[in-house]
Amino acid sequence: MPWVNGEYVAMRDADPFEPGNKVSMRHGLHSAEMVAAATSQVQEYLQEHFPFLGDPMFADSFARCCSAQARVNILSKYISEKVEEGGVEAVPTSLWDILSRAETNAQKFAQDCGLDPIGFAKLAKELGWAKQLAGNQVAALVSKGKELRAAQGE
Repeated sequence: MPWVNGEYVAMRDADPFEPGNKVSMRHGLHSAEMVAAATSQVQEYLQEHFPFLGDPMFADSFARCCSAQARVNILSKYISEKVEEGGVEAVPTSLWDILSRAETNAQKFAQDCGLDPIGFAKLAKELGWAKQLAGNQVAALVSKGKELRAAQGE
């Protein structure tokens, strides 16, 4: 018999869990509700700061980018809480691996959307935006892109 409010209670007397409870939830990566809420926050932020992502041609890549970043945010928060509670050892190696893969995916999808200098320079070139941008801005993007490629060892 389980304990409920400090007393033994037969299972037939105990209240069943309500549908949608979060009793067994750990980090939330498998919760469609949590991922959707976090994805919505990322979408709002990115649309506010990068309005060009509202164009329908970005719909699929933008959705992937937001979902991937939401997963990174959820897992990063969970890992930070675990580290604060019990140190780095409190976090299973598998979660660090999942976070690393999630960050890689989020970075790739963000680049596809033009959210880093290399990705933006590629989009600007492919979509003809480069001609609309001031010469100094293009030169700065090209310079930053070269720096990033050098740092990445390309």
